[in-house]
Amino acid sequence: MVKVKIEGEGLSIEKEVDEQTANVIIGLIFGLRKTRGRRPADVQGGKRAHKKTASGIQG
Repeated sequence: MVKVKIEGEGLSIEKEVDEQTANVIIGLIFGLRKTRGRRPADVQGGKRAHKKTASGIQG
């Protein structure tokens, strides 16, 4: 468990969370690249594959 403390104008939050949650919070605050690792099975979304067409062929 890690203690996370966030303070700002009129805001003061202090909470114990697991290390993965702390990393997500840090990533959200500082705009770091996406957290690594697999997302849980119940989470949907992400990049979708684009359909490719042969060059020069329309329709």
